[in-house]
Amino acid sequence: MDCQRIDTALATVFSSSNRQKKFFFWLLDFFMLKSWHIHREMRIWANANKHPSHILDAGSGYGQYSYYMSKLNPDYNVTAMDLRQQAICDCNNFFRKEDISNVFCRSGNVLDLDQPKAYDLILAIDMIEYVEEDNKLLNVFYEDLKDDGNLLLFTQACKKNEKPMECLSTGMHGEKVRVGYDMRELKQRLKKMGFKKVRGRYAYGKAGRISWNLSMKLPFKLLHISRWFLILLPFYYLIMAPICLLLNYLDTHVGHLSGTGMLVKAYK
Repeated sequence: MDCQRIDTALATVFSSSNRQKKFFFWLLDFFMLKSWHIHREMRIWANANKHPSHILDAGSGYGQYSYYMSKLNPDYNVTAMDLRQQAICDCNNFFRKEDISNVFCRSGNVLDLDQPKAYDLILAIDMIEYVEEDNKLLNVFYEDLKDDGNLLLFTQACKKNEKPMECLSTGMHGEKVRVGYDMRELKQRLKKMGFKKVRGRYAYGKAGRISWNLSMKLPFKLLHISRWFLILLPFYYLIMAPICLLLNYLDTHVGHLSGTGMLVKAYK
């Protein structure tokens, strides 16, 4: 079971009220290593950009990153954009009930976005691997960033010895068109588009993979075998949580020569 399917399973369970949705966000923040990496970069960016800023959360999904950014600074104006109308409807209801006025949710295709130099920061978390015309998408990001704006990407990493056809996958609901990217190749493409500086680092190194297996993969496999394991789940996490949190910290703060995920920052 991959990250997307686990996210979907958790969202289905915790989606009936705002309180449950915030608990769902907390679960993602607490256990999902990807969230640790992204939140760390968001805090670094926010510490350097305390002024009013416009942020695009491209492929916003459940809205957890829009929610996080809206809390970091009330002067940030966040646009959460997703193709799925139901996801945007749910986000609108959530932010309205929470009385959060600095997040605007809209449905639509990011490829059709035409707002030159509108954003200080663009987030693209687990979304470029779903877009066939990814060069066009990256160019849209470049054009819609303000001068000195930043692009923050998180995607899966392909191994260097994998051929392009071996990276193809139907993915979730048949939408994913590639498993991931080669770090060096993606950085070169971004530089050719005009970004002045591109920095990247791997996520889900050895410590992260162990944490993922213990905190997500193994419990969900056992739940798939028998729902009776749900009774034992709190005790399992009581034992495993401290170990997983330590592994998440190590994965977030220690550099890796390789990993199954990668985070790329591009500076216009």
